[in-house]
Amino acid sequence: MIGGQEYDGTVGAVPSQTDFLDMNEPSKPAGAVTPEQAEQLSRDGEAILIDIRGPDEWAQSGLAEGALAISVHEPGFVERLNEAMGGDLSRPTMLICATGGRSGQVVRQLRQMGYDGIIDVPEGMFGNYYGPGWIGAGLPVKPYKSE
Repeated sequence: MIGGQEYDGTVGAVPSQTDFLDMNEPSKPAGAVTPEQAEQLSRDGEAILIDIRGPDEWAQSGLAEGALAISVHEPGFVERLNEAMGGDLSRPTMLICATGGRSGQVVRQLRQMGYDGIIDVPEGMFGNYYGPGWIGAGLPVKPYKSE
């Protein structure tokens, strides 16, 4: 018996190692989108895209094309977010950061506060174990200009 299956000696009768690889692949969190999906939703006007990193990070790598720059590190983040959402907490609004850590935490907190339209872009700008990220996927980036 191998892997819970009887082995009859024929090739292919036992699951190969590649049959188990998908079990180790991380699945994206519920309510999350890939950078490609985020770019499409933003371009089509179906969702707002907000980069929650800080000005130094924006200056270094630029912003995802179509993204609003609203730093989670600045005072008034929630007020600026509400303004961008037009006061509609169910309006589809995607958050992106560098590698998905901050956006994931902020999405969870905002959902607990009643923001039903918040969507995570867990790969972030630079990617992680979920995928290559916005930049790695070759999606458009615009330079950041401080206000």
